[in-house]
Amino acid sequence: MKDNLDKNIAFVLPELAIGGVEINSLNLANSLINKIKKIHVLWERSQPHGLFSLFDPRVEFYKIHNTRMSLLFLQYRKFFLKESIDVIITSSFTVLIHLILAKILTRHHVKIIFKIETNLLKALKDLPTTHDYWLYKLLSKYCFARCESILCSSKIIANELSIKLPAKLSSKIVHLYNPVIGPNDLMKYTDVSHKFFEQKQEGQINLISIGRLISSKGFIELIDIFAELKNNPLFSNFKLVIIGEGELLPELQAKVLEKKLSDHVDIMKFQQDFIKYIQHSDIFICNSLYEGLNNNIIHALAQGISIISTDCDFGPREILLNGKLGCLVTTGNKKEMVEAIWKISQEPNPNKSLHQQRVKDFSIVKISDAFYKLLSNIAS
Repeated sequence: MKDNLDKNIAFVLPELAIGGVEINSLNLANSLINKIKKIHVLWERSQPHGLFSLFDPRVEFYKIHNTRMSLLFLQYRKFFLKESIDVIITSSFTVLIHLILAKILTRHHVKIIFKIETNLLKALKDLPTTHDYWLYKLLSKYCFARCESILCSSKIIANELSIKLPAKLSSKIVHLYNPVIGPNDLMKYTDVSHKFFEQKQEGQINLISIGRLISSKGFIELIDIFAELKNNPLFSNFKLVIIGEGELLPELQAKVLEKKLSDHVDIMKFQQDFIKYIQHSDIFICNSLYEGLNNNIIHALAQGISIISTDCDFGPREILLNGKLGCLVTTGNKKEMVEAIWKISQEPNPNKSLHQQRVKDFSIVKISDAFYKLLSNIAS
């Protein structure tokens, strides 16, 4: 195999905002930029911010302009022809449909990798009507047949999908963890400019939760839990920091004010050095309704702090080795979550050596090397 791949590849992102899909693409693009002829990033929504400046300057960007959804494939067709793309990667099922239409129309040689970042069947079941669900289910089999590879970030999702798909399609499934752990996770931070950390009182417990501010991440419910605990003397010294960006930011901020939680809960926009906030926290909380593979749980493992997560489909249980590396609670069960917070705060005992062993599975270098081999096989 050649040291460098003389091919053009492209990642398609929903937007250049801060989220797991975007961060994973960022890590892969920056790691592979010296090994691949040219890397493109396409995005559809919003103006570039935050993440844009973190990409290697050699990465080329292409904006998919707002247009009628039914005509979106024409913009991908134009991009294929202009840039002579060899491999394109997306985690959006809607984008996948348009990529396939564009490929058929142009008779282009482009190879498509569909990356499943969450439980696809769960996402399909959340569609508004039964009609939509069955339509997308039928489309998925047709679309998967047009992909070179179906990339799953979770072993459980890969196994579930392989059972549900015909053998001809399940042979395309590849499991590859997200590229998460890099140099920033190894740094030691001394200064954390935040009132909960700078003015930490004796016996104070700092909790942290990080993610895109959308309903499936359970931040609204987490704030509700803290509202109930506010007047409980056992939890009077508990503080919660939420870090993230997304559509629910105004609603979450309003809820903190409405519940008079400003002394207990703070919501911060994404910080490039967010690792230092995890490093100086006592407990990491994931309250998601469902996940693919939660990168921030992995960052918390790398920092050796205690972890509590809902036992949602599918990522947390897999990352935490069935609860060996953290506490798993029933999804949506507030009582269990409160009990877990109290128990872990009184008996913090993360097995740091096991944590460090586990995070090696999510090394950016390791995963990027494996992804490069996949690209080489597909593009050859």
